[in-house]
Formats: sequence, C-alpha cells, structure tokens
Amino acid sequence: MISQALKEVRYHPGRVVATIVAIAISIGFLSTISIFLRTQGTAEGKRQAIYSTKADSVVKVIEPVEKPDKVTKAIEGTDGVKDVEPLYSS
Repeated sequence: MISQALKEVRYHPGRVVATIVAIAISIGFLSTISIFLRTQGTAEGKRQAIYSTKADSVVKVIEPVEKPDKVTKAIEGTDGVKDVEPLYSS
C-alpha cells in the first residue's frame, strides 16, 4: 500500500503540490474568517457603546420603571446637570 502511494507521488508530483496548496488556501481562508469575525464583533461593541462613552455620567436603571420620564426629570433636577438624554436599549 505504501509502495503504491510512493509510485503515485513519483509519477504525479503535481497532485501532491496541488493538495498542499489546497490545504494552505483552506487554512488561510479559515483564519481570515476568524479574524474578520473577531474584528467585526469588536467594532460592533464599540459602536453600541459610543453613546455612553461621550457622556460625563451614565445612569443605568436595573429594574423596569413605569414612568421613565419621572426618572429623567429627577436627574435633570440635580445640581450641576446641564443636559439629560435618555438612551433606551434592550
């Protein structure tokens, strides 16, 4: 069986080279996809965080609030607060 494989390699060396090239291309493709997905995930996380990163202070409400306007008014009434902008996310 091994002698048959060696004969195939001896008579058709292009097949071995083609197989090695195909393996190298597939490894490159898989690593490129992995890098792309990681980069895209990082960019998406930064895009979602851009609204709160420019703020001086961020208030996160943990429990659901019946009247969010009431919370916004309370924050606006705090001394030193100049601008309040609610950001709703799920």
